[in-house]
Amino acid sequence: MPNVDINKIKIVNDNPRTGFDKEKLNELAESIRERGILQPLVCKQVGEYYQLIAGERRLRAAKIAGLNEVPIVLRNTLDNEIKIDQVIENLQREDLSAEDKFLAFKKMRENDLSIKEISKKTGVNSTVVSSILALENLDNAIRSRNDIDEYPKQLIAKAPQSIQSILAERVAAGELGIRCLLADVLPTFGKVEKETTLNKNEKKYVIERVAKETIFKKYPASSIFAQEVGKKKMELRGIKPKVVSINTMEDF
Repeated sequence: MPNVDINKIKIVNDNPRTGFDKEKLNELAESIRERGILQPLVCKQVGEYYQLIAGERRLRAAKIAGLNEVPIVLRNTLDNEIKIDQVIENLQREDLSAEDKFLAFKKMRENDLSIKEISKKTGVNSTVVSSILALENLDNAIRSRNDIDEYPKQLIAKAPQSIQSILAERVAAGELGIRCLLADVLPTFGKVEKETTLNKNEKKYVIERVAKETIFKKYPASSIFAQEVGKKKMELRGIKPKVVSINTMEDF
């Protein structure tokens, strides 16, 4: 376990962690000043330099602490395995944010790892891995929002991208809950897509109505869908109903 010049350690690959808490880094730096680095950095030797595989947080804190040398462990790792090792090292230590986990699992999948393989290497349940990777279908602006929890984000990601922002705003405002999305809104989107009496533009209109108007139990998405399909079937028979309000539709 040699000590090497801290300036000879290079960060080549993108770390799965996109952010480092300054306060926690300073706390770690203070601990390093007092006790040194208890766990060495993992590196691959490339010429006279060392490519960092795991330990970027410790490296940053060591620089803050003013260390000139740091302990390392050398590992012969193929280039395409370095990112995977970085992901695993981070997951085993301080929790990554949901966004960092998503980016990490995405990188692993881009390295041709299946959901099952990612789960085995990281120790994260395959269902959780799959749910996190589903965020790839979510609008980037929604994915980075802090006013929406991760599970609702995963549900919104299953909706058409054209109305994801509408759902996000309603979820953030407390107008749509998990139960409503899971039991009513999303299943209705599926029914709309399968409905043969509606054309493409009509399906888009119904989906937008569901996203904007659904109120769990009081005005469920399934009712909106039933109204629109009923109107369409009447129109196909030459009947042109005029719906003025929800009550009118119920009376009708």
